[in-house]
Amino acid sequence: MRSPALYSQSDYKSLKKESYMNQYKEIHLVDFSKNTTIMLKDRFRKRFIQNFIDSFDSWKEATNYLNDKRAKYNIHPKVGVGLLSHWFYGIEKTSKKTRRIPLWAIIEISSKNKQTLKEVEKNLVDCSSTGRGTPVKIDFPIYLTPELVSIAFHLYGDGHLGGKGKQSHYRQVNKQGLNNFAQKLQNCFGNFKIKISEDSKVAIPKVISVFLDEYLELGDCHWDKSRISRKIELMSNDFLLAGLNAFIVDEGHIGETIEIYSGNKNLLKDIRKITNKLKYSTCNISEKQEKTGKMYRVRISLKNAQKFLNDCKKLETKFSTCGLAHKEHLLKEIVERQNRKWKRRAYGITQEMILDLLSNQNLNSLELRNKLQICGSTLREHLAKLEAQSKIQKIRPEKSCCLIWSKVE
Repeated sequence: MRSPALYSQSDYKSLKKESYMNQYKEIHLVDFSKNTTIMLKDRFRKRFIQNFIDSFDSWKEATNYLNDKRAKYNIHPKVGVGLLSHWFYGIEKTSKKTRRIPLWAIIEISSKNKQTLKEVEKNLVDCSSTGRGTPVKIDFPIYLTPELVSIAFHLYGDGHLGGKGKQSHYRQVNKQGLNNFAQKLQNCFGNFKIKISEDSKVAIPKVISVFLDEYLELGDCHWDKSRISRKIELMSNDFLLAGLNAFIVDEGHIGETIEIYSGNKNLLKDIRKITNKLKYSTCNISEKQEKTGKMYRVRISLKNAQKFLNDCKKLETKFSTCGLAHKEHLLKEIVERQNRKWKRRAYGITQEMILDLLSNQNLNSLELRNKLQICGSTLREHLAKLEAQSKIQKIRPEKSCCLIWSKVE
């Protein structure tokens, strides 16, 4: 199914006007794969091609010029007069479809016309990859922001960077996390329609996934081979924090601890380097044999929870999608427990409070934990004692993963 656009076009324009965006590097059409195919506005396209042809004595000379240039882009198919005609007239007689122009040819034609590519960007209809890639109206310039880099970390986590003929996608079963990723794509690349399948998988248009792969030097994003690229490792802390948060959203657990896990030990080593650079002390990587294979884990010290949360909030003032999404409230709970005025309640007080709370209404474990400001293991211990005394009972709702508790009258 297709989801509606999550932002209006005015939202993007207002975001790009924010003064803090000036510090981030602009990315233009020329930075995309030279095999990217471009659809131009009809009137501009005809003038663009006509000016190019007019600079030669014949159409044949114009195609020869392009064929001489294609070698530096490693382009094999030759450009013929027929193809140039299709670019000019825009219609193929057989299929009645507008012919797209490859980016490498647009670069060379612009150079010959002594024309800037920014004018091309203003007259852009959409961009696509070669083959059957989904066209996207990319809103140039785009920016190298923490938000854009965080998309790469989602690919390292629960993403898939499809090869030739395969769809790149990102999977997230939590709706807030799924929408957060979709918003990142729209914020970074433009107000295009997001395609979601199976209620959990966002399709990433090929033109975007190829750009991310090449521009950020992602390499092999397969779960057991991926590594954080050197280009990303050398970025400043706000980029690394956005990436770390994205990875924790996909491959992390926040409860009584802040834990990051992966079946790829080398990738987890890279993540640990990032946490250390951000000055979040971590333990050594531990190994555990599970049914699916070896799993590696590393924990961020709870002593850094307050700093971690403060850093997240600061980053979110500029990029609202770069926090911990549906897991951020769990980090807040850790900090609230650390900052509570009392350290330990007197014996029996917590159980009395649980009974008092359940006297008014049934509550689930998460609601009880928040109201009592205690960690999950402590709550489970008290609930087990009260249940053994037949003072409370659990209700198992069909469509909930969280137990609901009620008081036995």
